[in-house]
Amino acid sequence: MAVSTSLISATEILKDEQGIAFCIVGHGNEKAGLQDRACAAGLNNVHFLPPIDKRQVQSMLNHFDVGCLVWTDSDLYRYGISSNKLCDYMYAGLPILHSYSGWGDPVAAHNMGITVPAEDPNALAQAILDLRDMGADRRRQLGQNGRDAVLTGFEYGATAQTLAERLLPT
Repeated sequence: MAVSTSLISATEILKDEQGIAFCIVGHGNEKAGLQDRACAAGLNNVHFLPPIDKRQVQSMLNHFDVGCLVWTDSDLYRYGISSNKLCDYMYAGLPILHSYSGWGDPVAAHNMGITVPAEDPNALAQAILDLRDMGADRRRQLGQNGRDAVLTGFEYGATAQTLAERLLPT
C-alpha cells in the first residue's frame, strides 16, 4: 500500500469528524495522485499547500497541532529511519503521529507521540481521534518530549560529542 493510499484512506474515514483537517505541504511524487483522490472523494478536510523554503518550516509548523509521518511497511526500514521532517516536528515541539513498522522507532522511544502500524488506515484514523481527544496538556508534554530529545540527542553538536566520547575515549 502506498503512503498516499494509507493517508487518504484515513482522511476518508475521518471526513465527517469535527475539528480535524490535514495540510499536506510540498511537492512529492505522490502529490497529484493525492489531490485527485481527495477531490474524487469530496474530502474537504485535506488541504494541499505548495512547497516552502526550508527557512520557513518552523514558522509554518507553529500553525499545526500535530506532525504526521506515514511510511510503508517495507524491509527498507529494518535498520531504522532518518527523516528531516521528524526532526523538524520534534524541534517545533509537535506531538507526532507516526505510521511505522520498522526497527528503532524514535517516536515510541522518546514518548513524543503515537505510533501505529504502517499501512493501517484504521489505526491511523483512530490515533488521530486519540490525539484530538487527549488533553492539550498531554499533547504539549508529548511535543516537549520530542523537543527535549532533538536538542539533547539529535542536534549535530550533541551527536558529535557522543561520537567523540565513543571513538576517542580519554
